[in-house]
Amino acid sequence: MISLNPVIPFLNKNHDSFLKTLLEIPYFIRAACIIKIIYDSFLNSRNLLFKENDKNSSINQAIELLSDLNPAEIISSSEAIDALNLIKNSQVQPNFLLEKKLDSVLNKILLELYHCRPFFQLQNTDSKALQRVDKESILETCLAIINYSSMNSVKFAKESLINGGLQAHLNFLKDTSFLDQARNTTFTNIDNLTFNLIDNLILNIYIYSKNCEENLNKWTELDTMSTLIKIAKLEPNTQIQVYLTIANIATDKQIEDFADIPDIVGLIQKKIKIIAESFAEKKYDRYPRQIMDDSQIMDVLVHCISESNGLKCSLLVFLSGLYRNEIETKHSLKLFAQLSFDTSIASDLASDAPIMDLLKKTPANALSEQIFWNIDQIKTINLEKKSKAGEHIMISYNSASRDLCLKIKSKFEQAGLKVWIDVENIHGSCLESMAQAIETSYCVLICLTEKYRQSINCQSEALYAFKLNKPIVPLIMQKGYENVKGWLGLIISDKIFINFTKYTFDECMKRVWREIQNVKTEPVLKLEEKGVPVEKWNEGQVKEWFQVNGLNESIRIFFEPCNGVILKQIYEMRRDAPEFFYQSFRGLNLDMNSILNFTHKLKAIFES
Repeated sequence: MISLNPVIPFLNKNHDSFLKTLLEIPYFIRAACIIKIIYDSFLNSRNLLFKENDKNSSINQAIELLSDLNPAEIISSSEAIDALNLIKNSQVQPNFLLEKKLDSVLNKILLELYHCRPFFQLQNTDSKALQRVDKESILETCLAIINYSSMNSVKFAKESLINGGLQAHLNFLKDTSFLDQARNTTFTNIDNLTFNLIDNLILNIYIYSKNCEENLNKWTELDTMSTLIKIAKLEPNTQIQVYLTIANIATDKQIEDFADIPDIVGLIQKKIKIIAESFAEKKYDRYPRQIMDDSQIMDVLVHCISESNGLKCSLLVFLSGLYRNEIETKHSLKLFAQLSFDTSIASDLASDAPIMDLLKKTPANALSEQIFWNIDQIKTINLEKKSKAGEHIMISYNSASRDLCLKIKSKFEQAGLKVWIDVENIHGSCLESMAQAIETSYCVLICLTEKYRQSINCQSEALYAFKLNKPIVPLIMQKGYENVKGWLGLIISDKIFINFTKYTFDECMKRVWREIQNVKTEPVLKLEEKGVPVEKWNEGQVKEWFQVNGLNESIRIFFEPCNGVILKQIYEMRRDAPEFFYQSFRGLNLDMNSILNFTHKLKAIFES
């Protein structure tokens, strides 16, 4: 057997030297050497795979252990605490934790810890530093797992909130004794890093608030706003996150009655001023920061400054920070665009030469176009001239409602109605095209979701329709979204809502038809006036006729397949043999009004 020992030293040399030497040694030794390299590589890969499998196996065992124990057993078991630390340090995929229902387990642990308070225990009476060995360490570990998972998964954040996460966090923040101890104690973990339990609780609540639109009532029931305001006054370093959370959860009425608004505005202005001055003096550094945009997690670099206390203050939007990087440019322009919908602010922008010059130098994009459009709208315009004769129905929507909106569009078109909807370019048609579509519409359907309210494109469409005094019909497309906030709430406050999440599609379409009939000068669905003889109607057109006129569907179903020919035969039967006609409805349990209404409408389409 040939020993490879003579050639092993060559393997430790640099690549070029090794190849040159390899060519100088005999062929059979060269082949053996290559086999040795391949074999070692295989062993290394296998060992790494085994390590990864061992890690996954340990994580599975940890999750199984936590799932098998009740919360009281978990906080008193060293094995369970080790399992929590393993999950925290391994940064397990949030969706995997959701699959194992660990979000509920973590919330139950928080509730159990709250009921066990007070649990702060000093190991050394001569020091305020606590070693991370008691129940406060379990709390920190659970909060860290929830934080990482919620930051990296919108779904996890929503499920954790729904499954008691909000209440579990607020319990601690409402407890005066806990707050006093947490504020006056410095905690260190096993890595000798300090942590602040109040900061961790507030941070998780802020992440929850980004996905609160479906559970706003829960936030109100738990008196979240007043609790957060109290914390902001006790702990000034939490103010930014507290105020951002309030902005996410507060209703228009709450904001209107909120006495602390001047303090919030003052704080934000102070931060912006400091940052703007730092930009001018180039006294800033860049720090990696993870943000969520359109439900996606991305790592970006944002400008930060060091305050005197050593804390980092970071904001995504800097009024003086345009062109520092693409992310900051986007958020700065978005802020300008949102503000410029206010006519007084648009007027101020128009008269501010430096800002206008800066905006004009911005590469053309939808946001800068929107800013100039909004500024242009403050000029005197003849609204009557802009609003032309109605030609179509316009559907204004966000991509989240696309499928349902296309279904509505199809129903309209089956009835012979014209519909304008931005299908091809959902991120926003050009503003001129949008404006023309609204100007020539006789009705605008606004599809309500939180994403619609947050969209600048949608805001532009809705506000322009409102300015032109176009009839607006609000359609609720998001469950639990009856209490609409902000600019959108002001536009639709006096309108009749049609809730597509509460009633069947057919029932909602009936209501939409009625609303459109109220605003259109001619009857919406007289298909015979569209050049289609009644006897040539197909089953779908007959069904539409029933829906538009609010007729009892049991009649149509009784005569299925019911097309235009059948309708004409029913009409002739009613005309020539009325007794037999009325006897036909026996057994359907119809009230007399339903029969008379059907008879009246049937007569109208054949005798008008």
